[in-house]
Amino acid sequence: METEASSSPTTTSAVRSPRFVHWAYMFVFSIITLGSSVETAGEMSERTSSQEWAVCISALSFLIAFAANVFHFWSVMSVLFVGTKVEGFLALFLVAGWAGGVAVATDSDNDLAVDYEGQVQNGNLYYFGWASFVCSVTILANYLQSVYSIDMVGELRNKSKRMTLWSASLAVCIVVMASSANIYENVCDSSPPQESNRYCERTAVGISFGCMGALISLGMVSFKISDSIVPFFYEAFATFIMVIFYAFGVAFITSNDGPGAPLGNLYYSSWSAFLISLMLLKSCFEDYQSAKAFAEKPNGAGTGNLASDPYANDIPVETLEGDDNI
Repeated sequence: METEASSSPTTTSAVRSPRFVHWAYMFVFSIITLGSSVETAGEMSERTSSQEWAVCISALSFLIAFAANVFHFWSVMSVLFVGTKVEGFLALFLVAGWAGGVAVATDSDNDLAVDYEGQVQNGNLYYFGWASFVCSVTILANYLQSVYSIDMVGELRNKSKRMTLWSASLAVCIVVMASSANIYENVCDSSPPQESNRYCERTAVGISFGCMGALISLGMVSFKISDSIVPFFYEAFATFIMVIFYAFGVAFITSNDGPGAPLGNLYYSSWSAFLISLMLLKSCFEDYQSAKAFAEKPNGAGTGNLASDPYANDIPVETLEGDDNI
């Protein structure tokens, strides 16, 4: 009896993987999005292809998550599912499916989660659609890390200083640009425009700032991926420009007369871009302070040679090389 009791936890841990909780969350999120998408899409005979896709990915996500949870409790099937290529393929499918699902559900042309101005009109479909996408990415990342020892977040972080932040900035700037363009097409391209000139001008500002922010972020990400050394001055200047862009951006876009005033993709992505740019500026300022403190160390504490000085480990070398001002 004692032996059986002691072996019980081992059996349980073998059946349930570290992703069991995430699969359970995915199951709950899928139920909510499925019900919301079916209700919003209306009768099957009147649905557009986009509305059908939203319902389809929600239904497939529900079935996959339900099966995954059952397999975790069924010890025979867990051996064939947990940590196998089947689980990896299904996780990858959900990431791709929900990437398309979120894009469709939050497109103002489709009258699903948002209206023609990008304002959230179905909170369950909007928020739990995004939650399903994030959950699917988490499942895939956890699978790659536990099965193949691939730590995607760690790889990005270790690839280069601020690589994760610049990648996030690129993603949200693309959302700002796409959301602004979508609203401009629906509201301002009609004859006559459905909103005031001020509204349309601020929507154009969102397109411009999103495009410029995406180009700057893409350039920084490209340099870092190619292992090219980015001089500190250039990166700090690019960060400062991003802060200025989105300080004005959130003021114009999310104001009462702007297209980002209602809660939606444009509102959240504009503020996210501004906050990420502030985090980039903070990181650059900390690097500058570290370099300044290193340069001011008394004789004997620092040799001036970054390669041999024991204090050089405290300084991000990548950001200092190529910049004679620090």
